[in-house]
Amino acid sequence: MLSNKIYTLLKVYECGSFVKAAGQLNLTQPAVSQHIKTLEEELGVSIFDRRGGKVTLTRQGGEVIEYAKKLVGIYDQMKKEIQSGTGLKTHMTIGVTHTAESNPIVEALASYASRNPNVNIKIITDN
Repeated sequence: MLSNKIYTLLKVYECGSFVKAAGQLNLTQPAVSQHIKTLEEELGVSIFDRRGGKVTLTRQGGEVIEYAKKLVGIYDQMKKEIQSGTGLKTHMTIGVTHTAESNPIVEALASYASRNPNVNIKIITDN
C-alpha cells in the first residue's frame, strides 16, 4: 500500500549511495534514480545533493526523510493493529430515558467502556 518510492528514498538515505541502495533493494541504479526523481518532481524539491560523487540531503530533503520515516511507522503500526485486531473499533449508540434506572445503566456502560478501550459508546437520553 505504501509506495516503494518511500522505501527507496529511505534506503538511499541510510546507505548514502544510490548504487548501494540499489544493491540492497535488488533494483538497478537507474530504477533507484527514477524513484528519487519521481518523488522530487511530485514534491517540487531536490531531496539529495549529488555533487562530487557524494549523496547528501538538502534542507528540504531532511524534512522529506522525517515525513517518510513517520509514514513508514504509521503504516507498520496500522498493519500490526489490523492484523492483530487491536485497531478495530466498535461504535455503539444506546438510548436511555430519564428514569431512576438510567444511572446504573450509564455506570455499567462506563465500566464496560473502561475495560474495553476499542469500544466507543454514545449515550442518548430522551423521553
